[in-house]
Amino acid sequence: MLSTKKYGIREALAVLCASVCALGTTSFFVGIVCANIIIDSPTPSPPSSTSVLGVLLIFYIPMYIGSGGAVGGMLGFVLGVILSYIFRLKTISQRKVVCFGIISAAVMMLVAGFAGYSINRKFIEYDKVGLIYTNGCIEKRIVPQRTVTNDIESLEVSYGDPISLSFQDMTLHISDWKVCVVNSEGDIINKTRLYFFDYILEVKPIEVRLFPNEKSYLAILAKLRATSNRTMLLIYSPRGELAYQEILERNRHGVKMSIDKSDTSTLEALIVQSKDGTFLYTSQVEANQ
Repeated sequence: MLSTKKYGIREALAVLCASVCALGTTSFFVGIVCANIIIDSPTPSPPSSTSVLGVLLIFYIPMYIGSGGAVGGMLGFVLGVILSYIFRLKTISQRKVVCFGIISAAVMMLVAGFAGYSINRKFIEYDKVGLIYTNGCIEKRIVPQRTVTNDIESLEVSYGDPISLSFQDMTLHISDWKVCVVNSEGDIINKTRLYFFDYILEVKPIEVRLFPNEKSYLAILAKLRATSNRTMLLIYSPRGELAYQEILERNRHGVKMSIDKSDTSTLEALIVQSKDGTFLYTSQVEANQ
């Protein structure tokens, strides 16, 4: 049986909100772990360099839970001050504290757990090797017995210091988290965000003439986080529109890229060598000939 004991409203709400927020933070981490267990990723990337220090999680997680509790405690105390000032409430009964605590804790744990699961699920899904987007005009096929001998030179992308590439009458601004295509008037034509994919370490750009009666396309190999073993292939049309996007898995030599020229055609193809083999990227026109 709950007693009729009363508590000071400011102190009661501070303790209550601190406990609820601490439980919510815990549920958030539980949701992240559940996503790792439930979702099957056939080609998971290696952990980041900081996660190698996994033993420090025993310090990180309590620190985050404690921070959540501290923030909740301060918010609860402020809420108590507001209630006591507006409604002249000085105390709150034990029954109300327990009932409100159970309901709010259940809601907070469900919401935080679902948030942790959903966020980590998005990261896991975006981490998979394979096609992300295509406008349907570019054909990819494997070419066994082929290798890339003339690889493109890499350009380093420093944190907070984007690089710029000129393409046709446009400029590509490449930072660690996005690729932005801007025309000569300064208008943004296309913006490719990489928040869920990972950050860019370096890029390899090359122009390739894929289609007849059309200007060159721009292919970019973007090497992602050093320990991820992932590289993103981006192909932009002469108008600055994204035509193709794919995640490739790199081996210890990285992913190589070059131009493949045919003796019987004026068109070019893009040849890319990754861990899964060597692939030729051509226009549908060239592929059907």
